[in-house]
Amino acid sequence: MREHFQLNADIIGERHWAADAELIALLIDTLRDLKLTNNDFVVRLSSRRAWQNFFGNGGGRENDAYDFYQIVDKLDREDPTVSGDKLAKLGFSIEQVNDFIKSGQPTDELAAIISNIEARGLGDFIKVDYRIIRGLAYYTGSVYEAFDKRGKFRAIAGGGRYDHLVKLVSDGKSDLPALGFGMGDVVLAELLKERGLVPALGQALDAFVQIADESLRNASLALVQQLRQAGLATEYPLLKTKQDKQFKRALEFDAKWLITLKNATQACIKNLETREELNIPLVEVASALQA
Repeated sequence: MREHFQLNADIIGERHWAADAELIALLIDTLRDLKLTNNDFVVRLSSRRAWQNFFGNGGGRENDAYDFYQIVDKLDREDPTVSGDKLAKLGFSIEQVNDFIKSGQPTDELAAIISNIEARGLGDFIKVDYRIIRGLAYYTGSVYEAFDKRGKFRAIAGGGRYDHLVKLVSDGKSDLPALGFGMGDVVLAELLKERGLVPALGQALDAFVQIADESLRNASLALVQQLRQAGLATEYPLLKTKQDKQFKRALEFDAKWLITLKNATQACIKNLETREELNIPLVEVASALQA
């Protein structure tokens, strides 16, 4: 996937962990607004700071930190033997890493975030999981990813705290704490499709205004505007187009009515379902379609 749309939510300038909890709650509520429940997804919480402590206490070299985080980030996707060999080169064993993942307790900061989220009644949507590390180098505190509970898709969303990133990208001119998450449309769309939660987005139109006589284009445009203001989904040909192509376009849009101006005051309205035609004054078209 080379291109996608992404929702980003960020807070800049706040160091307190309450901001982390606020964004995690926002992520959960965004997915809930799409009719997903705690049976559909879980936000897996972790702490980059806890991993930094593990790495430092284990004798890790500062220059190897990024490579270490990358290895941990890929544990679920890479052959354990390959991961073990990479870790061994950095002075760690895969057993050490797996033991930490299984037994690691929440940091004080992470425990406070969890308590905050539980106080909102959202505890069923979160889980501490130290397999989450977020491979990018700039994360500094809480990190998290949202996954579907059936495990079919990759992460729906991910984010965390990155207190030094603003300083990095501003060449030291500004030093502000920051945190945020991103959620792309691709995995989310696939999840919603699988759960049957994508609403029908038909192209059905109320009316297609056919312009058979270009001298009546301005009058046709006035009618289009009138119909749209009346709440009727209406389309028309932007450019001069043969009538048969306009008619075909109306059918492609699944339009209910085809409207053709006969002159500046009269119009022919055709019900494309029944094929019944009716010539009426132009000023009565909107009310006739709404009847």
